[in-house]
Amino acid sequence: MRPWSRLGCLLALCLLSLPGWADEPVRDPFEAFNRRAFALNNALDRHLIRPAAVIYQDVVPDPLAQAIYRFFDNLAEPVSITGALLQGSPERTLTASGRFILNSTLGLGGFFDPATAIGFVDVDEDIGQALDSWGLDNTPYVVLPFWGPGTFTTLPDRLFVWWLPPQLMGPYWYAPLRVVDTVSYRASLLGATNLLEGEALDPYTFARDSYLQRRRQLRYNGAPPPEALDALLDDF
Repeated sequence: MRPWSRLGCLLALCLLSLPGWADEPVRDPFEAFNRRAFALNNALDRHLIRPAAVIYQDVVPDPLAQAIYRFFDNLAEPVSITGALLQGSPERTLTASGRFILNSTLGLGGFFDPATAIGFVDVDEDIGQALDSWGLDNTPYVVLPFWGPGTFTTLPDRLFVWWLPPQLMGPYWYAPLRVVDTVSYRASLLGATNLLEGEALDPYTFARDSYLQRRRQLRYNGAPPPEALDALLDDF
C-alpha cells in the first residue's frame, strides 16, 4: 500500500487532536476474529455492495437519493428517542420525538426534513450511548460478519434498527426495501471508503480506532472530558 499522502497525515493529526483520543483504550480482545470478519465484510463490500452503491449513485439523482436516505433514517429515529430517554435527558428526548413526528407527517414519512428547519435537529442518540453512560463504556470492540463494527453495548441498537422498520411500516414493508436501505446508506459512504483504503497503513486498525473515537464523541455529545487531551500533550 502506498505511503500516506498529505491529506491522510492531516486526517490522522485531526483525529489525534480530538478530545478523548488519548484515553480511549484499545478494547480489542477478539482482534484475530475481528480481522477475519473485517476481511469478509470488505470482500462482500468490494464485490457486491459497493458496486451496487456506485451504480445507485450514478443513476439516482442526488435530491432523490438524499430523500431516500432521509426516509430510512427517519425510520430509525425511535432508537434515538429511546437512547435519550434511557439517559434521562428530557430535552433531547423531546427534540428527537418532535423530529420524528414532524418528519413522519409534514415530511411525508421522512422524505423531507421540516424538523431541522423548525429547530428540531438530530440529537444522534442511541441505546448504546445510554448503556455507556450507565458505566458500560469499556465493553470489547467486535466486528460481526455482514453487520460490521460495534461494541457489546451497540448490539441492542443493531437488533432494534433491524426489527423496527417492518413494525413501523406494517404491510407496506417489503424485503427489497432492506436492500435499498443498505445500498442508499453505502452510497453515502463512498467518499470515506476511498480515504480509508487509500490513506490507512492498516485499514483494520484505522477503522477500529476511528469507530471507537466516534462512539466516544457521541457518548459525550461531541464534548468529551478535556483531561484526555491534556494526557496526550503530557506524552510530548
